[in-house]
Amino acid sequence: MEIKADPVDSIPIALTLKPITKIDTVFYEFDSFEITSNIQKDVLNEVISFAKLHPKATIHIEGWTDLSGSKGYNQILSERRANTVKNYLIENGIDQYRIQTKGMGIDYDNGISEKGRKSVIVVKLLTPQ
Repeated sequence: MEIKADPVDSIPIALTLKPITKIDTVFYEFDSFEITSNIQKDVLNEVISFAKLHPKATIHIEGWTDLSGSKGYNQILSERRANTVKNYLIENGIDQYRIQTKGMGIDYDNGISEKGRKSVIVVKLLTPQ
C-alpha cells in the first residue's frame, strides 16, 4: 500500500520574521570593568532570564567608555567591559556561541559623563509574525 502526501501539506508557507529585541545597560565605576554591584547583577540576571526563555536569541554586547584616558586605553577597557558581561552570562548558563562582543571605545555622545561608562546588551530573537 502506497501512502501519498496530502497536497495541502506540501504547499510552502512563507513566514515573515519579526525581531523581538531586549536592550539593557550596565554602568561601571570610573576605570572599572568589574561587575560588583547588585544593580549590575540585577540587570544581567534579567538578561539571563530572557535569554533562557528564548534559547534561539542571539546576544550582542558592546562595551563603552567615557572620555577619560587615551584612545588606546579606552579601547582595551571597552573590550574588557564587554567580555566581563559575556563571562557573567556564560557563568550563569548562557551558551557562549550565542554571544558576540565588541569593544566600542569612547562613547562620544555621553563621554563627558558617567553615562559613557557602560556595556549595552542587545538580545535579538526572530519570531514568526
